[in-house]
Amino acid sequence: MPDLARMARRQRRRRTIAGVAFTASAVSSARANRAARKRMEAEAEMMENAQQQAVLAQSVQDDSASTQSSAPAGDDLAAKLKQLKSLRDQDLITEEEYQAKKQQLLGI
Repeated sequence: MPDLARMARRQRRRRTIAGVAFTASAVSSARANRAARKRMEAEAEMMENAQQQAVLAQSVQDDSASTQSSAPAGDDLAAKLKQLKSLRDQDLITEEEYQAKKQQLLGI
């Protein structure tokens, strides 16, 4: 009989140890997943910022090209103003930058 009691205790200990190991593994996996998710979010944010800067740089390039040439045609001016307003609405440029570029495009 004592052997059965001893075997039962050993089995309980093994289950406890296995349970602890499983829990530790689950926690470790959760931490790794969280870290990977944060890295992916940071990379996505960096890509979005780079894309926004490229759009803004293109807008500045277009603006400088239009100021060097004569006043842009009506349709082209309207398109540029719409693009500028879109940048402002997306908070890619400030209200002050919007007003300055708008005045520059309109020749005011």
